[in-house]
Amino acid sequence: MSFLDFFNEGSSNESNGFFRKIQLDDLDLSSIYDTEELIDIINQLNDEGMHNDALTVARHFAETCPYNTESWFHLGNCLTVNGYFDDAKEAFQKATLLSPADSEMQLNLALSHFNIANYATALEELDNMITDSSLEKETYFYRGLILQKLERYSESEKNIEKSLALDPSYTEAWYELAFCKDILGKLEESADCYQKTIDLDPYNINAWYNRGLVLSKMKRYDDALESYDMATTIAEDFSSAWYNKANVLAITGRIEEAAECYRKTIEIEPNDINALYNIGIAYEELERYEEASTHYLRCVEIKPDFADAWFALACCFEADDCYEKALEAINQALEHAPGSVDFLQLKAEIHYNMNNHGLALETYRTILDHESDSHQVWIDYAMVLRETGNHEQSIQALETSLALQPGSADTHVEIAVTYLAIGNSAKAIEALRKAFEIDPDKKQLLKSSFPELYRQERIRRMFDIS
Repeated sequence: MSFLDFFNEGSSNESNGFFRKIQLDDLDLSSIYDTEELIDIINQLNDEGMHNDALTVARHFAETCPYNTESWFHLGNCLTVNGYFDDAKEAFQKATLLSPADSEMQLNLALSHFNIANYATALEELDNMITDSSLEKETYFYRGLILQKLERYSESEKNIEKSLALDPSYTEAWYELAFCKDILGKLEESADCYQKTIDLDPYNINAWYNRGLVLSKMKRYDDALESYDMATTIAEDFSSAWYNKANVLAITGRIEEAAECYRKTIEIEPNDINALYNIGIAYEELERYEEASTHYLRCVEIKPDFADAWFALACCFEADDCYEKALEAINQALEHAPGSVDFLQLKAEIHYNMNNHGLALETYRTILDHESDSHQVWIDYAMVLRETGNHEQSIQALETSLALQPGSADTHVEIAVTYLAIGNSAKAIEALRKAFEIDPDKKQLLKSSFPELYRQERIRRMFDIS
């Protein structure tokens, strides 16, 4: 949160019901020494957004009244508004030296340290401050913010709660308390605090957005979508709200709607690589591979070493039977993530689909060098071995897979298929018996996958198949 609102408190420029617009060029500052008049001019210029001009007047004020606390206070104010935080700190230090018991000056000095990320010093200034009862609410609140920056969230929570006990309508405090409770994992309370913020400030776009994030974590997806909808209604170009709404829609299976929200995100932020990648995933799930590929290609244009995008692109090309392009994409993925087993498995599948069985086997051997304990890789390897007529090696690979996952009925079925391919019916029947013991539902495969065995009444009786 910015402290500029606090620095600008009391800057109303209404005097005796009369308002006159001020132009700096019309003023002869060298002839103005009246303190109240200078303060009125500074406040009016700041109210009108003429912050540089207000700073010019504040500098004149400090030069002409160097022993006036207010002059350094207003100079610190104007320097802060213009982003000169180091200079502002020096101005507030001078104000504090002139009025060491003035709580407002001490508070502003603490906040000036906050603005230059001297959080420990800011906290020390607040702890050494004699708190004026009129500033007690703000002191607790700003101490809470500083403690947030120091990642002392439990202490921050307590201080902000004390601020709210003094003023339950303190909108900013509810907002910051919600953030603390989110970090502390108190999601229900966090959502309630964001709702309190919204009750006090219905158009607080960040409160609606952050409430959506918290509700998403709680898996209250309908409520989260409502919050994101409100955020995008208030500001249609709020790209993060569109993006997170899309994520919720994707999680809940509303893929087409998710793709549309990702598209809105990309309209606002054309190079948002996360949105480009996620819309690719959405289109891929919808089997709109050409559109998915377009967005994955945009990802790798922006970030050429985005290995997952290259992998996803390869998947799309393979799904469209564009195997040469798929191989090129998966090789790019492996260039940036050479040890990825998932990437190597896809490469092996692509080689297999291109009838490059030797290269497929070579790739599977590379995978097994890294993942020898993966039963599924051994099965995939065995399938290619069988296709290439290496039946004995295929059976050995399947036996290795079975040792890794002894309760796999499917592996026993594959062993049966392989034995039958080399004419060993006895071994095939024994493998089927083991498969059916593990999973009796596999018996239905006898007719469809082993018709020559199914036709034998003796074997049907053996397996109790009518």
